[in-house]
Amino acid sequence: MTNQELWKNMEMLAVQEPSLERETSFMQLMKQAYDQNLHLIMASFYDSLHPGMARQGYVEVMEKRMLVCYTSKRRARRIKSNLNWDIAYARDIMNNMFHKDLIAGIVFNPDDENMVIIFKDLLLDIMPGEKPKPQGYRD
Repeated sequence: MTNQELWKNMEMLAVQEPSLERETSFMQLMKQAYDQNLHLIMASFYDSLHPGMARQGYVEVMEKRMLVCYTSKRRARRIKSNLNWDIAYARDIMNNMFHKDLIAGIVFNPDDENMVIIFKDLLLDIMPGEKPKPQGYRD
């Protein structure tokens, strides 16, 4: 699968009515993206103390963080917030999430009628085993 095929499949699922089947299929796509080390489209912001380094955007929900990603570049461009967007390897994003207790999961297309929420614990059920820390990992 290519990055474009991944994003197209994620977008097709996102526009479906929310259901257990949709979320399960979305998690399978995320697992495939992880296994093939494809790119996800992430919300990002840049830290002036670390030039050239993008930090993952997130929203806080009940004292936990949900990483913000998008199912298409078109959706990422439409978002009206102080965040930018970029692409990053699925493994890096997900391994960062897996290693931080503060992160509860990933929300795709926040503030959109086609929002998809994927919880880390459910993803770990279909992706058991040790996960390496991404390069440059910080607690």
